[in-house]
Amino acid sequence: MVEVGSSPWIVTIVNIRRYTEHVDDKSRAAGILAVCTETGRVLLSFSAKNQKYTGFGGYLTYGESFRDGAYREFSEETLYSGPLLLMQAYRHQSPVKNFEYLNFVGIVPDEFRPMLDKENIEAEWFTLSQIYGGRMPLLPEFEEFTIEAKPFLEGLLKTFDILSD
Repeated sequence: MVEVGSSPWIVTIVNIRRYTEHVDDKSRAAGILAVCTETGRVLLSFSAKNQKYTGFGGYLTYGESFRDGAYREFSEETLYSGPLLLMQAYRHQSPVKNFEYLNFVGIVPDEFRPMLDKENIEAEWFTLSQIYGGRMPLLPEFEEFTIEAKPFLEGLLKTFDILSD
């Protein structure tokens, strides 16, 4: 496990196959950061509640796996029904709050325009340099995820021979 900065969150890169067990409470959640293989850009939402950018996700329902919850939340919040491949998961755990969140990196073939819900008032596709440029207001927990996921995301873009800048 790697402690990120002075945050109480512990970040671990995990094998997503391990996280197919079901959960039975609201102390767990999951989300997806969509990466377009055509453009190399990532889709972020602007949270109405926090006034910051983040990925798409939310609490799991009774008996739902992390993977299924991530797909469901992404679908509910974007109305996207096309191909989506989950490639990597990053686990965030707060020992203070007894809360666990899995952020998945999801691959989509093309950019799409999400149909937003009341939680997200805006969504936009961004390049990695825009995200890592330090000027975007990111939700702190999501920012920690993006820092941890940066090598994977950059490697993914190289694999697909994508230049997103």
